[in-house]
Amino acid sequence: MVLFHFRFAPFTGGYVGVDVFFVISGYLITGIVLRDIAAGSFSIAGFYERRIRRIIPALLVMLVLTVAVGAALLTPAKFSTLGRSVMSVALFASNFFFWKQSGYFAPPAEQIPLLHTWTLAVEEQFYIVFPLLLLAIARFGKARFGAWLIMVAAGSFALGIAAMHVDALAAFYLAPPRMWELLIGAIVACEVIPCSADVQVREVLAGGGIVLILASVLAFTPETPFPGYAALLPTIGAGLLLYAGACGPTMVGRLLSCRAPVFIGLISYSLYLLHWPVIVYAEQFAILELTFVQRVTALLATVALSILSWRYVEVPFRSRKRVDTRRMLAFAGTGMTVVCALAGLVYVNDGFPHRFSGEAMNPEPKTDREWRRWGSCAYRPGQAVRELCSVGVHDGAPSFLLWGDSHAQVLVTSLEASAQRHAASGLLANADGCPPLLGIARTGYEWCAGFNDDVLRDIAQRPELRTVILGARWALYAAGRYKSDRRQGVTLVDRQGRGDRAIDNATLFARGLTRTVQQLRALGREVVLIDAVPEVGVDVPSAIAVAARTGRDANRIIAPTRTEYERRNAEVRRTLRALGVLDGVRIISVSDRLCDETVCRVVLAGHALYRDDNHLSTYGARHVSPAFDAVFGAVRVSSGALASPARHD
Repeated sequence: MVLFHFRFAPFTGGYVGVDVFFVISGYLITGIVLRDIAAGSFSIAGFYERRIRRIIPALLVMLVLTVAVGAALLTPAKFSTLGRSVMSVALFASNFFFWKQSGYFAPPAEQIPLLHTWTLAVEEQFYIVFPLLLLAIARFGKARFGAWLIMVAAGSFALGIAAMHVDALAAFYLAPPRMWELLIGAIVACEVIPCSADVQVREVLAGGGIVLILASVLAFTPETPFPGYAALLPTIGAGLLLYAGACGPTMVGRLLSCRAPVFIGLISYSLYLLHWPVIVYAEQFAILELTFVQRVTALLATVALSILSWRYVEVPFRSRKRVDTRRMLAFAGTGMTVVCALAGLVYVNDGFPHRFSGEAMNPEPKTDREWRRWGSCAYRPGQAVRELCSVGVHDGAPSFLLWGDSHAQVLVTSLEASAQRHAASGLLANADGCPPLLGIARTGYEWCAGFNDDVLRDIAQRPELRTVILGARWALYAAGRYKSDRRQGVTLVDRQGRGDRAIDNATLFARGLTRTVQQLRALGREVVLIDAVPEVGVDVPSAIAVAARTGRDANRIIAPTRTEYERRNAEVRRTLRALGVLDGVRIISVSDRLCDETVCRVVLAGHALYRDDNHLSTYGARHVSPAFDAVFGAVRVSSGALASPARHD
């Protein structure tokens, strides 16, 4: 898992380390509890005291270090969010927090310092009820632990499979769809299957377990649907390995008992806690994606910190001789209370924005009225049909409509400023992640097709809407994710299938946009196409904050060159040019307001032009507003706008 997070090839499926860990944890804890129950010495209070000794001290140290470094590097908005996440971690509810925080505008995983703690939350939620379940089985279930646990695990697995089709993020983050993995280890600990005395059988089972785990690590990718059925491979592999080892010595067991694996096991908890914040903050400081040497350095630093944490935090607090129960509980309770209080202060004070000077440090505070206003207009799946939001002056009949995805949501600020200058009224139809490509579906966003069909129907029923403006993050759909963005890829499908075989996104993008333009022209509407906003590939506010702290120039580090922009948008520009020559179709260029002949700026006059890695900030949107004057003025802007860049100083 750690090597996967540090992005060392070929461990593309290294995330299954979490699932293997769940199985091992279930096995170890169940064995301890069952032995105590059999001996009549099990105590709920004693069980939770051991968990507190094991979990809390190193966790508190990690949280304090994470907040301290975050205070130096994170933007106010991200620092405020960190405060909320720290509180959720302290309450062992971070899996719920990150599940609810997931969404279209959620930052990528590599920008969230405490994201990895969702696994700890799942484990601790499971162990709140698991000892009680074992006690109930011992008393009322005739001690048939294996049979009862198999039934519970089967139900949890079925729930997880069903959740994958309804809410994949819930299946990933929440405990009920995940607890079957811990129960696999618990079932092995119950000795449901009698041990085999045959050495060869044990060797085959242990070898098979390792093969299943390694196959998952090497064959799975971030695109693999997970957990679902795919999680069976690493978890069954871990179960086989534990079963074989419990029955007797094996070659695999002897290898895992060598000094190096044993030592890694000793520091594994601290390594788990510290590795992800180190990765996140290392990339924050570097601004650009870490080089191989930087990743190796960060890994070595993580190991060193983990050894210190294990030696001077974990070991002392686990010993009752060095820290008695009363002092342990007092430390844990006080520590968690103090950490929650400090995190709460960070959150309620909006991340202490005074840590940075200038608007560039905080271009989009949560009080940004423009962003919140237009965001409230966005259509969402399952939402009832409602009136479209008005744009421009509000005392006239709407004459235009802006149709698009979240980039349209940003650019409506630009359009409205221009519309007000020309006393024009219009409407906004936007949905996050939904490009106005008729007949083209985006995998995972199939609901967008209904939204687009409804918009086209609305346009047909409103003859007063003489102009339709189309804007979206075109390059995302034509060329996929940009630079180091490792979120799920973009796959387009033609819903009006022609029996074609697999077609690349660029072709489907061109087909869908052409179809949209043709249908709008058939309705007699004038069509205006907005060219693509340059993507940066790096979170701009974070880069500006760190650059300011370290005396660097964000424009020099992350601003894309004009050549990079044109290469990224080659297919988009080709399609726009082809459509721009059609009668009744115009193209306006916002890129020419952001780029000169050499570079596309991310900071201008001390202001951030972007709110993240691709959406313009409110300041950026207002900066490009003059480009929209062509929509209302007499000047016709054709595909020539894409032929040569204009300089704007």
